[in-house]
Amino acid sequence: MLTLRAKPPSEAEFIDSLQKLKLAFNLLAKLKKHIQNPSASELVHFLFGPLELVLQSCGSPELPRSVVSPHLSRDAVDFLRGHLSPKEMTIFELLGDGWTRPRSGWEPPAELFRTSPWETEGSAEPPRSPISNLLSPYKSDEIFGTQPLNSSNGSNNGLTSSSRKYAKIRYHFVARNANELSVLQDEVLEVR
Repeated sequence: MLTLRAKPPSEAEFIDSLQKLKLAFNLLAKLKKHIQNPSASELVHFLFGPLELVLQSCGSPELPRSVVSPHLSRDAVDFLRGHLSPKEMTIFELLGDGWTRPRSGWEPPAELFRTSPWETEGSAEPPRSPISNLLSPYKSDEIFGTQPLNSSNGSNNGLTSSSRKYAKIRYHFVARNANELSVLQDEVLEVR
């Protein structure tokens, strides 16, 4: 009875889990000097258990390889290469460039960045105040783009198939409160 009701997680949930694991690797590398008992080099092995479970459950090796964002930092990649067991290193290498290439060595595909990200056809941009120019120093023709969503079960969390948008961060920013997001320069973020 229970097995009849049980459904595997959706593709979006697998992607969310993989993104959280990548973020955990970034944070672990960033905090390695401050973590002790157990150390960061011991904790990394505990993260590979859930990663291996997600990889076995998602069915296709293409799904984990397609998870590019958040990018691993150079420190995270170096930390992982220096502390993984041979089995974990094999799993890590099989995940592809989205996992093994650091953020600084990654170039986003050209189709991510298109012109007029926020405008719909026929709409004119309202005049901008000097304050809004200070708050958004980005050029619109180099920031956003769309990429279709692929979902195995048809659920897309309310997003249409062409509404996924990305932003390339132009400078490092540290969040000042819980409503802001800390970002690193050249990071590519999905905007929802």
